[in-house]
Amino acid sequence: MTLGERRAHVLRTIDELPPLNQVAQYLLSLIGNDRTSAGDLDRAIRNDQALTARVLKVANSAVYGKSRRISSLTEAVMLMGDVRLSDLVLGVSLDDALGDCGVPGFGEMAWDHSIDCAAAARAVARFDGQADPDSAFVAGLMHDIGLLVIARAAPAEMAALLAADPADPLAAERQFLGLNHPQVGQRLLEKWNLPVALCEAVRLHHAPHRKYATTNPLVNVVALADLLTTIDGAALYPAGTRSDLFQLLKLCGVTPERLDELFADLARSREEAARLLAAVRGQPASAVAARDTDTPQAVFSVYATDDLRRAWYEGVLRHLGHAVVPLADLAPGSAWVVADLHGAAPEARARVADLAASAGAPVALVDTSLPASEPWRDAPRLPMVLSSRSLAGLPDPIPA
Repeated sequence: MTLGERRAHVLRTIDELPPLNQVAQYLLSLIGNDRTSAGDLDRAIRNDQALTARVLKVANSAVYGKSRRISSLTEAVMLMGDVRLSDLVLGVSLDDALGDCGVPGFGEMAWDHSIDCAAAARAVARFDGQADPDSAFVAGLMHDIGLLVIARAAPAEMAALLAADPADPLAAERQFLGLNHPQVGQRLLEKWNLPVALCEAVRLHHAPHRKYATTNPLVNVVALADLLTTIDGAALYPAGTRSDLFQLLKLCGVTPERLDELFADLARSREEAARLLAAVRGQPASAVAARDTDTPQAVFSVYATDDLRRAWYEGVLRHLGHAVVPLADLAPGSAWVVADLHGAAPEARARVADLAASAGAPVALVDTSLPASEPWRDAPRLPMVLSSRSLAGLPDPIPA
């Protein structure tokens, strides 16, 4: 196929997809309505026999820890709570609408990431206070839906993109297909007649900007949530250095003093996402793996030129279960130094080099724009969004 033919084929696939089921459409119309009751959800679901069966199965699973069997939809609705039930219904409905995507393993990976991003977006919205948390959840759930459409329409091209691990995924998608996944996602959501703010958040989740803080805060909330999911390795495309990260943090109300609060919310959101994913798949609570953060995996020290950058890297490292010690307290042979030298004067760079050398600590650089000059020539490079994946790539990890 030519580029134009591939693009036309993807657009035809959007037109051929079935509409979102009526229950999901109804739930989306209720987002942000505080007067929505369990009875409203009960009535919306009752006429869908397949959905009723799924809800009862989940309610009777070990996820909810009941010793007696639940046979009433009303009781199941009351047990799970409005938000949890609506999350489940939307997840199931979207999965049913798109079906198998044609790239082995990709659909499952994509839904893992989407549910993770949805939970993170809700956490950021609660933290920020500018966007409705339930709207943020839906936007996060749907932000990469265009990738599922592309995988369904052009599985060979999607598989090739994933294998290539491109530095600029959106440019690579345009080169392969003539359009990118945010555009495809927006087109599908518009076909489903979803709200303009939601469509815009999907289209712009890779292009956040300060103007959206007032015009559509969902854009920045979903963009930050998408980056946060990378920390625990759930992203579909690995995140490289993102120049908008610290602007995004500021736009979403994140200060050095509030970072611990954000990471606590993020940890809770990941637990919510894991439970929801198990519920969508009809799995018991035992399918939800617990995160082990009790024992530090390694010791790190951080250097950065401002408080927000330093607090960010330290917060991510602690979130991943690592220990962090002050740069001046490095013990010989015990730690890595993560150095963000953005804006650092030559004397500051020399001080970092001297401290690291005196402790025998290897240095990993975050600022990839820094010339590879001595003493940094052989230092490994890390993305600004540190992740379990990127840290695992450091040579000879140092145990605690």
